[in-house]
Amino acid sequence: MVLDIGLDCREISSDQLRLFLGNFISPNLMGKHYLTSLFSPKSVAVFGASDRSESVGGIVYQNLIAGFHGPVYGINPRRPVIGEKPMFASIEEVTQPVDLAVITAPLPAIAAIIESCGKQGIKSAVVLSPGFREIRSKNTSLQRVIIQTAKQYGVRLLGPNCFGIMRPEIGLNATFYRGGGASRPAGLGFSV
Repeated sequence: MVLDIGLDCREISSDQLRLFLGNFISPNLMGKHYLTSLFSPKSVAVFGASDRSESVGGIVYQNLIAGFHGPVYGINPRRPVIGEKPMFASIEEVTQPVDLAVITAPLPAIAAIIESCGKQGIKSAVVLSPGFREIRSKNTSLQRVIIQTAKQYGVRLLGPNCFGIMRPEIGLNATFYRGGGASRPAGLGFSV
């Protein structure tokens, strides 16, 4: 499932983008919008966090701990610590609420991760992992299972095989871009 909000960000001003996104990132009279956890997360869990500087999980984790304005929880069942930060073997070990899951794990693990996220109340996930339908492989059935699991547990997906999401205003750089763009206040960027 790909999030397509019908915007060509090259053709609109940052003020127009803020007005449009205000519907997604500001609470309304009925309560929180269902995409708030994607566009304005208060906390993030990174599945596949790594200390390897060349891995997608390592880059995303470093981007987030370098600038995100909220807690970042690294999920890595094989490493108890990365740098000086404690890792969690699973999302069930995180005792605080998590708004957004960023998944860089291998394909076979993603459906179980989405299920765990749903059971823990995580409502949005960015799946950076490649290898689904875009390479016309047998993994299209795996993609269907992931989408079905996400629907069953009410988890909104961005991806798979996407660049991620960046919102510099809150220091969110859940991408594998190393340019430090989340440190400069601006609008919103995501790529699918």
